[in-house]
Amino acid sequence: MPTTDDLITLFVEEIDELLAACESAPQALASDPTDADAAGAVHRLAHTVKTSAGLLGLESTRRFARALEACLAPARRGAAPLDDAVVHAVPGALDTVRALRDELERSGQEPRERLEPAAETLEALRPKN
Repeated sequence: MPTTDDLITLFVEEIDELLAACESAPQALASDPTDADAAGAVHRLAHTVKTSAGLLGLESTRRFARALEACLAPARRGAAPLDDAVVHAVPGALDTVRALRDELERSGQEPRERLEPAAETLEALRPKN
């Protein structure tokens, strides 16, 4: 049975792959806030991080990823363009995921001091249904 350290290593590897798929997303969304492919790439990253964090008990990470996922959902579905504030938040959100990845690799812990404020910012931007 895999250890928690093994699962975190797999999680870090998965984050690397998903970040690579999101590399051009900030520029694409800045050019076209209706770009469903770019929004979808970042949404997949957020969804995977949210799910894996939940399995690993990383609650700050899960909250952050859930908020990012919610911000991107309308554009991913093609229902509406992303709000300018969300478009401008995507690069910072990806930087937060990179910081998460680095801290998990270094210590096996989530960087709560970075994740919590980022989650609050994204929650404020989340579309109201």
